[in-house]
Amino acid sequence: MTSPNASETTNPLKTRADFQQFARELFEPLVPHFEASPGRPKFGPTAAGFDAAAEGLESFSRPLWGIAALAAGGGEFAHWDLVRRGLVAGTDPNSPEYWGVVGAPPGTDASADQRLVEMAAIGFALAIAPEHIYEPLSQQEKDNVVRWLSQINQTDTNPNNWWFFRIMVDAGLEKVGAPFNEKAAQESFNILNGYYLGDGWYRDGALQNTDFYVAFAFHFYSLIYARLRGDKDPERAHTAVGRARAFASDWAARFDATGRVIAYGRSLTYRSGGAAFFGALAFADVEALPWAEIRALWAKHLRWFAKQDIYTPDGVLSIGWAYPNLLMSETYNSPGSPYWALKALLPLALPEDHPFWTAEENPDAGSTPLVSAQPHAQVVVNRTDNQSQMLNAGGNGAWFVRQAVAKYGKLAYSSAFPLALEPDDIASYLTAESELAFVDVMTMRRETRRLVTDSGLTDPDDTIAWSKWEAFGEDIRVTTFMRGEGDAHVRVHVVDTDLAVTAVEGGFAIAENFDPAHNHYSEDSEDTHARVRNGKATSLLVDLAGERAASTSSLQPNTSLGWARATVPLLTQPLTPDQHVLVTGVRAAEEPDLSFEHTHLLDDAFATAIRDIAGVNLPKTGD
Repeated sequence: MTSPNASETTNPLKTRADFQQFARELFEPLVPHFEASPGRPKFGPTAAGFDAAAEGLESFSRPLWGIAALAAGGGEFAHWDLVRRGLVAGTDPNSPEYWGVVGAPPGTDASADQRLVEMAAIGFALAIAPEHIYEPLSQQEKDNVVRWLSQINQTDTNPNNWWFFRIMVDAGLEKVGAPFNEKAAQESFNILNGYYLGDGWYRDGALQNTDFYVAFAFHFYSLIYARLRGDKDPERAHTAVGRARAFASDWAARFDATGRVIAYGRSLTYRSGGAAFFGALAFADVEALPWAEIRALWAKHLRWFAKQDIYTPDGVLSIGWAYPNLLMSETYNSPGSPYWALKALLPLALPEDHPFWTAEENPDAGSTPLVSAQPHAQVVVNRTDNQSQMLNAGGNGAWFVRQAVAKYGKLAYSSAFPLALEPDDIASYLTAESELAFVDVMTMRRETRRLVTDSGLTDPDDTIAWSKWEAFGEDIRVTTFMRGEGDAHVRVHVVDTDLAVTAVEGGFAIAENFDPAHNHYSEDSEDTHARVRNGKATSLLVDLAGERAASTSSLQPNTSLGWARATVPLLTQPLTPDQHVLVTGVRAAEEPDLSFEHTHLLDDAFATAIRDIAGVNLPKTGD
């Protein structure tokens, strides 16, 4: 993510010194904005669903995750004066840049105030770099900082990972000798412990979903706490470390050999925040995986994002994934939101002789083929030597977010072929990406998997992901089964419909290539194969038991998280009111061409699961 332009990147991001320079490079484009308004820097013209003061606070606080770690490890940073000016202005009630009172004006829900979120980074900075951000202040300025932060101990918070913010603030207040509420922090831990599912997995509180927040929130903050307060609270520190060890291999399975991670769920604009877990392992000195692998997974991920065009023209991190993309944003994403990516820089706080830094990167990290059943997350991850694919049973979902179906309801997700958002115009309704959609062509009403009534993983070894779901109210009832191997998987959909609808199933989308020699096209064999190729990658969809029409379709511009223009293979069939069984082969890889040779996945064990759960027999299939 070396700014301002990926094509101009010169930092190799190999050594500790490279990553220290990286942190400085990320902050440098922000300097003019801090100089103009140190307490409320404004990085862009877009807005979030909270007030302008909180937006300014977010832009101020989030870079602290990186620069506080940089300073704690002895790295040079030339702009602490700007940071201190911003902290003083933001916490002074008489300043025009004051960040405001939590829960004001009266009637506002204090527990959902964004200020509580952004306090955490300030607490973290007080805990590990007080000599830079706090000690140079006057006594009155210190009192203002403590008074403003202490508001977090006087209110409840959103019933999810937000309970960690109080813990981070109190750790900072304790470090600088200010009054803190240890009882409130312990109450937070008791609530958070109630979200634990087992085997290192949490649900995000009342949201019931398991996504990136398990890695870059629950484990990230727990491991920081273990490092900062392990001597005072050894029992909780021990628990945090044990759970992180249990989680590590599951999370690592989602990263591939190039450093990409499977994009899934909300808040994807935090980008390299997904690697913050590996950095937190290092910060807490937890060798949950070999140091050479932890270092490689972390560094490869940061280097992959460094190659993407993810900056605004003035060098500020944009909202998006592999390129600037407001369509995939959440209502709580302000221009400063993406700087949670800097949580990944936590290892900069470590000395150069720490084993994280002395270990040679394992070049094979992320390349070992595996099958990782993750029942708490209701997914199965299949990794080849250069891609991770995730089969999603669909039982999780933060359905309040924008594009929730795309972020949580897809049948499959891939590190190499990021998800595409749902279409939002009638002309694109007869398309789908990694999902099965039903369309009433008369009304152009379109629905896909959102209302899941039951789901899980089943034998053999929890490698079959299944779900029961409904569409068009209860008029369409579907049971879906999936099983994979490497870069391929099979899907079986048992569809009971009371309506006449068109079923549209899509594979993975790939980048659209306008080179006439390698333009996207389909190859149909008896109307059973849909294939798109761009000269570098291929996505294949095969109807293994039926007569669905094969075709390809360009997605709406900017709906793919990977590319502004993308194309997807499709299988389409009108369905009459009846029971239908659709059997599909899916394969996508960074290869010029592919065939589907994985019908062995439809074995007796798979047929038994279909019979036991859906009560039907697997139809005969063929290549």
